Amino acid sequence: MRKLIVFVALLPLAACTRSPDAALEANKDVIREFVAAYNSGDFARLDELTTAGLARHSQAAGVEINTLEELKDQFRQMAVAFPDAREEIHAIVAEADMVVVYGTWIATQEGPYGPFPATGKTANVR
Repeated sequence: MRKLIVFVALLPLAACTRSPDAALEANKDVIREFVAAYNSGDFARLDELTTAGLARHSQAAGVEINTLEELKDQFRQMAVAFPDAREEIHAIVAEADMVVVYGTWIATQEGPYGPFPATGKTANVR
């Protein structure tokens, strides 16, 4: 079994002028909104949820992304190859300005992705 996607994105997090608990919840909300935008294909929404320092490093996907436009392009390519893709969040932990998500990416490969032809198989990656 090969893993298809490992997803990490650096996103802007809430200002520290709020109470610590409120800031942590606001940070978690940014992640929830990002996942909702990904799941719905609303990649334009990412403009509001990301910052200039965005980076994605993924050995599994074989990509290095350094701009929002590169991220959107990859998401669009993935949407063609995996039209039913969705991210499910199981747990979110926030501390200071960092948020960690434990989740599952589920998708059926109905089109080619990079060097991999369509398989019709469903991936379930945690």
